[in-house]
Amino acid sequence: MDLQEQSAPQYSLSVTRRWSKIRSKVRHILTRKVEPRTPGTLIQYANASRRMALRGLWPEEIGSKSRRSYNFNRAALVYSTTEDLRTLYGQMELPGGAMSNKQAHQLMTRIEQDLGILEMYPPHDRGSPSRWASPSKWKAPAGGAVHFSKRRYLGRMPAGWRQAIVEAAPVGSEYYTPLLVMALTGVRPAELKKGVSVTITAQGCLLITIKGAKVSTTTGQPERRLWVRVDNPTAWQLFAAVTASDPEQGLRVSIQDPRTFCDHIRSLSRKLYPKIRYVASPYSFRHAFASDQKAMHVPDEMLAKMMGHVSARSKQGYGVARQGRMPISNVDAVTASRPIRHADGPARAIPQL
Repeated sequence: MDLQEQSAPQYSLSVTRRWSKIRSKVRHILTRKVEPRTPGTLIQYANASRRMALRGLWPEEIGSKSRRSYNFNRAALVYSTTEDLRTLYGQMELPGGAMSNKQAHQLMTRIEQDLGILEMYPPHDRGSPSRWASPSKWKAPAGGAVHFSKRRYLGRMPAGWRQAIVEAAPVGSEYYTPLLVMALTGVRPAELKKGVSVTITAQGCLLITIKGAKVSTTTGQPERRLWVRVDNPTAWQLFAAVTASDPEQGLRVSIQDPRTFCDHIRSLSRKLYPKIRYVASPYSFRHAFASDQKAMHVPDEMLAKMMGHVSARSKQGYGVARQGRMPISNVDAVTASRPIRHADGPARAIPQL
């Protein structure tokens, strides 16, 4: 867009005064030199900006796992905000006053919001010596940054690492039963915070009901139920915990703080495996659970419901069949709130028990 001086539109005095206060700031931002971006990068920026807007999260929140993720989401937010500012500036500068005074005030409110975002995350000119000098809002995650991909480096752990971590947790501690549930179902820490219900069926299986996290109008399962066979030490330990609590009403398993829970698991992993250049976390259990199910050739639709997804393709981001270990969990059946969406057609239901 050409930012050359042009005849100012005719508005009321209140609009003119308000616009004169912020017009120079907008022009300064829009005339700066920027790095060229490829079409693929622009698509990624658009997707990242949409995710942040839908979830109401800032770059340091949605990209909290690593500085690289934060920097990418920050760049996406700055770019999308600048482009929105460019569009709004063009509408304000239309000669002749093409909108009412009320519309102009509404437009300037949006411009001021964009300016506020760019004050929090200031853009830099290309080649500026202060390009990387602005303070970062990113904070290292609790327990230290995660240096290795869980999906790629999980194979470094020995075969029985999940059972070893469970056994290292003191029986009766606040994290003992959450660890059992996580090892058997791959549940997310955020879902444990909501609370997981565990009951015993007439057939002697564990019925585990999970309230989903990462749920929107189009993504995630609001609720899923897994029938887990009691045929391994971890399942027997959870079975005993339910029996000792209330066999009829079942057991409610929850955690107070996912970060503290993550720190606890990471500390147990470091203590048990100090020489392995990989530290297990709650999501390591989730990846390991998916690996086990893939190794047992569980259908994609069934695995998607176990993981709390609505897309059969989502399982591609979790685990690989060659990393399947014991397996530690045999799921006889699963149900979920929503049918599974497939890449080759609309959502369809699958047979459930």
